[in-house]
Amino acid sequence: MHIKVRVRKSSHWQNPKVQGIRVTVSDNGAGIAAANLCRIFEPFFTTKGENGTGLGLWVASGIVDRSGGSILTRSNVDPGKHGTCFSIFLPAES
Repeated sequence: MHIKVRVRKSSHWQNPKVQGIRVTVSDNGAGIAAANLCRIFEPFFTTKGENGTGLGLWVASGIVDRSGGSILTRSNVDPGKHGTCFSIFLPAES
């Protein structure tokens, strides 16, 4: 599996006047099924059974929200096109 991290200056996609940074983390893993993708930010939701608490993305989204930022997620499970991308925007000033 390959993981890519990119950090760059950016503006908010809903309000271009808000400047900040965008952190993009992507991988070419198996991807997240659509049925799970809509739930990944719910507290205690996990697909890892006994090995996961389901709190990581919920906590991360809370931190980003409180800073005035946002997270966009894309994922694909199709053979040859699979992987997931998280794009996190953090404003320069909240």
